[in-house]
Amino acid sequence: MGGVVSSFRRKSEDNYEKILSELDENIRQAEIRLREIRIRERNAVIILIVYSLIAYATYVIGYWYFVYMSNEEEGWDLLKLAPVFTGPFLIVIGYKFETLWFRRKETNEQTQLEQLKAKQKLKDKMDYDQEEIFDLIK
Repeated sequence: MGGVVSSFRRKSEDNYEKILSELDENIRQAEIRLREIRIRERNAVIILIVYSLIAYATYVIGYWYFVYMSNEEEGWDLLKLAPVFTGPFLIVIGYKFETLWFRRKETNEQTQLEQLKAKQKLKDKMDYDQEEIFDLIK
């Protein structure tokens, strides 16, 4: 009977080690994904700002050249100037939206990482408790 119990114990320990190693791997992968999200966020924000400023500067130069330099005697309508003044606000709104998008992804990944670490801590505590029980049995 003791041989049967000891064989089950070994399988449990092997399985337990496998579970812990899988948890370690999942935690490592989650940390890598979290770093990648931060890197992608930084790159995306830089690209958004640079391209938006280039597009806005091109628009303002084109606007000045085609509307202001024209020989027409029309007045400066507020409707003609609206895109020039709303451009910076649209750039800021785009920046805020993109930052919010990546923060949401980062928060989700951080929550998943915390859950994995809590699960690993619980499994480690269970492993410690099992070792104490086995020492008491011997």
